[in-house]
Amino acid sequence: MDITDAAPMESEFEKIAYSSEVYPIEYVPNFVELEYAVPLEHGKAAVRAVRDLMLNKHTNCIYPIEYRFTAGDPAWISPFHHQDSITLSVSGGPGVDYWAFLKDVDQILRGYDSRPHWGKMHFLDTDDVTQLYPRANDFRQLRRELDPKGRFLNDHLKLLLG
Repeated sequence: MDITDAAPMESEFEKIAYSSEVYPIEYVPNFVELEYAVPLEHGKAAVRAVRDLMLNKHTNCIYPIEYRFTAGDPAWISPFHHQDSITLSVSGGPGVDYWAFLKDVDQILRGYDSRPHWGKMHFLDTDDVTQLYPRANDFRQLRRELDPKGRFLNDHLKLLLG
């Protein structure tokens, strides 16, 4: 049965529907987002710390915290490499300087050995990748074997995975 065939399930704290029905906003594609995989055992503490940051230091950050569960996987460079996780995401809209907020969230989540989503904002360097991803050097070696000329690398990835 498709979700649209069912009657809406709503309570004071829950609504289940397509995101376009839950978030009544116009999508603006140039927002910034930081998303990290936090080891499951640190999920509650991490979201509480980010919430506290938003309530007490970065009060202009009005986007919701997104929080979901993700199972671990065997992929060498995956944020979920052998780690069941909660995925914690924060965003900022265009026209507002969210860099200080994102850097503060990054610092909080680093304290929990969290790994970022590769397609979203993060502040990792080469040493961070090596520390957070146990198979990072194996991945780098395989990448060099399969792409010796670095054609699939951009400037950012050259620093992290080159």
